[in-house]
Amino acid sequence: MRHDAILFSNLKPREFAQEVVGKTNKVDLDNPFYIVDIDDVLYKVDLWRKSIPRAKPFY
Repeated sequence: MRHDAILFSNLKPREFAQEVVGKTNKVDLDNPFYIVDIDDVLYKVDLWRKSIPRAKPFY
């Protein structure tokens, strides 16, 4: 199993996913992958904290 991380991309998430799938060899097509827009996650956490400051996230 490969563990790759790509930190920066100028592509939109859907375009990036298509590029990843296009570059994946046929053997690895069954292996899952995920794409995360960290800026979006941080924005939503900040919005959460401003909107409901007393609520504490539980992971």
